[in-house]
Formats: sequence, C-alpha cells, structure tokens
Amino acid sequence: MHGLDFVRAFSQAVRGAIWADVIVAWFGSYHAFFAFLPALLLGRKRVIIASGYDVANEPGLHYGGLRGGIRRWMGLLAFKWAHQVLAVSNFSAREALKNAHVAPDKLQVIYHGLDANVFALLDSTIKRQGVITVAMVNQESMRRKGLALFVETAKQLPDIPFTLVGPWRDNAIDELRAMAPTNVTFVQGLFGDDLVHCMASAGVYAQLSAYESFGMAVAEAMLCGCVPVVTDRGALPEVVGETGFVVPYGDIEATVQAIRQALAADPATRQQCRQRIIDEFSLEARHTQLLAALEK
Repeated sequence: MHGLDFVRAFSQAVRGAIWADVIVAWFGSYHAFFAFLPALLLGRKRVIIASGYDVANEPGLHYGGLRGGIRRWMGLLAFKWAHQVLAVSNFSAREALKNAHVAPDKLQVIYHGLDANVFALLDSTIKRQGVITVAMVNQESMRRKGLALFVETAKQLPDIPFTLVGPWRDNAIDELRAMAPTNVTFVQGLFGDDLVHCMASAGVYAQLSAYESFGMAVAEAMLCGCVPVVTDRGALPEVVGETGFVVPYGDIEATVQAIRQALAADPATRQQCRQRIIDEFSLEARHTQLLAALEK
C-alpha cells in the first residue's frame, strides 16, 4: 500500500469510527486494522466476519492473509482487537483458532445465507445435461479451485458436456484451453437469471477445490437442483452434507465415478439437494443470527 492510499484508508476509518457504535469488518485483513485502530481509541465495539482468505495460511497454494509479512501482522492485530469473530463455517472457525489465534470465547459460526427465491428449479421434466463449475479464471483459481482437475476429469468423460463459467482475468484461460478436450466449454462470467438458468440446466455441480471456506456457488447450484460433487477439503463436505458426493482431492477416478452417479439422480434427489440449503443456510437464519450477535 502506497503512502497516499494509507492516508486515505485511515482517514475514512476515522470518520466511520466517530459516528458508528459497532465496526464490522468483512475479512480480518489490513482494512480491518485501519478501521479498528481509531475504533480502539474511541472505545467502539469491533466485529470481524472471518471468510476464508483472512484466516488462511496456505503457502503451497500462494493463498492466505496470514502467510507472512505486514499483512499477517495487521491481520493478527485486527483479530486480537475484535470483540467478536463471526466465521462463515466450522472450517473457517477452526482456521481462525489455529492461524489467527482467536480466543474460543469470542468466536461464533454464522453460516452464509441464500435466498431460495433467487435460485429456482426448472421444470422437473427437463432432461438435465452436463457438469458445471463457476470460478474466476486466473492463476490463483487454477491452484485453489481445481480448474485443471475439472478439465482433466472432462477428458475421462468425453460424451458429457463440461462448462466452466467465470470471468477471464489472466493467461490461465489460455492454459486451460490448451489442455481441454472438445467437450469442455468456457463461458465468460454469467450473472443473475443467466447464471441461474445455466445452473438449473446442468445435472452436476463440481467443486474440485483444494481450499474453500464455504462454497457459495455449490450452495447456489444445489438450490437450482444440481447434485454436488466436491472434494474433501475445507468446508465443502460441511455444505453438501449427505446430499451429494465427496471425493478425495485430486482423485480423478473417484471424481469420474461420482459424476456418473450424480448425473443419474432422480428429481427427488435434486429436491433434497435444494431442501438442504433451504434448511441449513437460509438468508433469514443468517439475518436473525447476525442481528443477535451485533445486539450482544
């Protein structure tokens, strides 16, 4: 961060801390540090929503705000100064305990929430086809989101269409295209109804990540009736529960077998996937729990 950026960030944080009763920082990173410093001096309450990158320390993936340097130092201080830390999954809570040294008595899990009215099922009589995954396409996602694994899996299922949806940010798209078989389609970012329709037309949502603090796209696709196939990493098994397939990270043979089974799912199974998200990760539940935590 350049000197002028530092001054601007700190001045915005001071202005906010003067009028606010509670400072809520999404991610315990350097921006939380800037906001919490004046809040600390003014006696304001401080809350962090821990969402993954801020509590991660994954040098092998080049991922995580707690890997080292000044970002780690600022992050650790922000977590130390927080009165309450709200993790988006049990996995993120464990990461906060281990990597950010958050005291257990100020740590609470409040899951992400989704609006089931936004992500709808199509007519159950429509034949679902193919496998979809959604991710920003860049070098970081290549490592963390398992995009190369997605393409390698497609090679083993040449008769099944695979679709990777997400904006192209660097030369990672060229690498993926070079290795991809003809049954893989790359679609630049879809949003709103276009993304919902794409998910609701697919049979399987595959998230083959090495690290996920939650897996929001997995949950969105499940609301659309996709059967999830996910790795055993991060919070993915926590989100999927018993309604999908969990495979060992990097095991292409197991992933292929799981996708074949998931594609054969009947409408009742797809409804169960949707119902799990409605029951466990509703927007209403997050709303109630978040307000209760802030009132506390």
